[in-house]
Amino acid sequence: MATADQVKALIQSHSDGDDTRFLAIALQVAAQAAKSGHARFAQELRDLVDKARERAKTQTSVASAKAIPLVQPRGELAGLLSVG
Repeated sequence: MATADQVKALIQSHSDGDDTRFLAIALQVAAQAAKSGHARFAQELRDLVDKARERAKTQTSVASAKAIPLVQPRGELAGLLSVG
């Protein structure tokens, strides 16, 4: 099972918004669980990490594909900028 340091690191990485570190620590917990004979729990953790990584990839590609809305320039800026 997870050590106290791993639990603290999970909470810290979550509060920092560091998803990469959070998932890496979760995989460490899964490896330790597998060593301790908790194969089913370890596999469930690995599956959850895989799903989270896939979801993050999907969200990143969707976010990068969206157009960024722009405001139509007014006043003095209208003559300087062209919005197409």
